[in-house]
Amino acid sequence: MSLPNTPFDPAREAALVTGAGNGIGHAIAQALIGEGVRSRETAAGEQKPPY
Repeated sequence: MSLPNTPFDPAREAALVTGAGNGIGHAIAQALIGEGVRSRETAAGEQKPPY
């Protein structure tokens, strides 16, 4: 297996962070955003009825 010869470019990367509601998941999501990585965060929680 060979490694890609292109360096990591945060502007071209994307991440899905689960458990980003609080704690370490939130910290990871914030760190990725701070580095310029496009991210989508998810967190389990109480769902509100669609009124």
